Amino acid sequence: MALTLTGVYNARQLQIVVINSVLVFLSLTSVSWRFWARKLQGLKPFLEDYLTVVALALSLGVNILLFQSLHAGVGEHVDSLTTATVQNYSLNLYMMQLFWNTCLPVIKLSIALFYQRIFPVRSMVIACRSIIVFLFAWYLAFQTTAIFQCTPIHHAWRKKTTQGRCIDFVPFVITLAATNLCTD
Repeated sequence: MALTLTGVYNARQLQIVVINSVLVFLSLTSVSWRFWARKLQGLKPFLEDYLTVVALALSLGVNILLFQSLHAGVGEHVDSLTTATVQNYSLNLYMMQLFWNTCLPVIKLSIALFYQRIFPVRSMVIACRSIIVFLFAWYLAFQTTAIFQCTPIHHAWRKKTTQGRCIDFVPFVITLAATNLCTD
């Protein structure tokens, strides 16, 4: 068992490791099978296939940061953490947001391009392109907001040691989740 801040994984940290390890394995397997199926069919991969690799890389980045966060206090009570540990965790969380906010539209772009390719009728092409434009706008809006959620930017992970201000995070996350769900 790997060591964390307290020496061993607690129950919540162990759940994070197990669940995310299974999901990483399934993701790697499904993307590999996708390319293997293309090869068996004698087809070159399509753009949407390459986008799944980009999305996989981004999601692996999220998982690496999550696993690293186990050593930065995730799953531990915040009152038991040092200021430096909270800053490390907060920086990881900030970076995870940026990776995740990029991963979501890349996955959906892959699906929209796939639908556009297999359903080449005019109405479907228009619908897919409309979704692609919306995804691009969504990404710009939410990624920009996530990057500049605090002024100065480093206040997002150094709240206890710097002066600054941040947006109200809960409405931001609710809006992000609701609009993300709409594009599902």
